[in-house]
Amino acid sequence: MTERPSAASALARADSAHQKIESHEELCAERYRAINDTLGELKSGATWQNRWLLGLLIALVGWMGVQLWNGRNDEIKAPVHASAGR
Repeated sequence: MTERPSAASALARADSAHQKIESHEELCAERYRAINDTLGELKSGATWQNRWLLGLLIALVGWMGVQLWNGRNDEIKAPVHASAGR
């Protein structure tokens, strides 16, 4: 004949399960904090890279503008020698 579980053994099993769940929740909370910290670092790194790329783009557009301005000024200042040779 099998013995029926007593209330004391059921309570002991429930306490054991509760302790395991609590330790699991603590472990998960620690992992989530680590993930959140890592995501924060990645976000700040991405923000820095975006600002750097925007600065590079502005500098490139500025450089191109100067090149166009200087080329246009050279065309305006250059004497017309093509028609003098004929």
